[in-house]
Amino acid sequence: MTFINTLNPVLFTLGPLEVRWYGLVYVLGFFAAYWVLKKTLLSPKEADSVIVWMLVGMILGSRTFHFLFYHPGSWNILDFFAVWQGGMSFHGGFLGVTLGLFLWSRRYKKNFFALADITVVVAAFFLALGRLANFTNSEIVGTVTSVSWCVEFPLAHPPFNEGCRHPTQLYAFVKNVVIGSVLVLLLRAKRFSHGFAFWSFMFLYGVFRFAVNTLRDDPVVLGAWLKTGHVLSAVLVLVAVYALYTRHASDCKKLFNPGREKK
Repeated sequence: MTFINTLNPVLFTLGPLEVRWYGLVYVLGFFAAYWVLKKTLLSPKEADSVIVWMLVGMILGSRTFHFLFYHPGSWNILDFFAVWQGGMSFHGGFLGVTLGLFLWSRRYKKNFFALADITVVVAAFFLALGRLANFTNSEIVGTVTSVSWCVEFPLAHPPFNEGCRHPTQLYAFVKNVVIGSVLVLLLRAKRFSHGFAFWSFMFLYGVFRFAVNTLRDDPVVLGAWLKTGHVLSAVLVLVAVYALYTRHASDCKKLFNPGREKK
């Protein structure tokens, strides 16, 4: 039986103010990052400061990429800051958060990669929740399909409200949970140098996002099927592979030859 998604994206309202599941996920994600960083590597004051830098970077990066690559020429300055309505490009947000964390780390003389390793673990799980929020928003829907688990999105913007579609938001939820679980195992092993989890996140996210993006109903930008998400994810993979090869060759060897480590 086909599931018809008529979920309400609004959690509750306070007069003219709407609190949406989508916005709540981002708020909780940054609170979680703050709490984890405060409990592990930073003082409360430092955690307060770095979260602001990352939050500003995320908003600027994600919204810039969203309108630059996905909706060029169809926005105004008020649309740019309406983050509660959705439209947060992961690739831009990731670049913005990373840049904000990097600049903060340099200014306050902290180990960027140690902080980044922890941050990407939190990010992976809250990105998973974010995809569930995308599902409630009836956005980033998949292509029309006849698979038995397809979903109809009557509340989506036309033409995405037509036909039964791949629930790519749910596919992305699963991929992000898998990525987060892998990163937790890497950190708990305590065998890898700082930065390995960060670059591993980039690699895994890029590969899995490339695969899931094939089923998303996004405009084709190159050839017969290559989409914006494919191009941006391929860049992530290439950068991550280069970093892992040049900076973490010994860590990669530990993954494939765990019994050969020097004691």
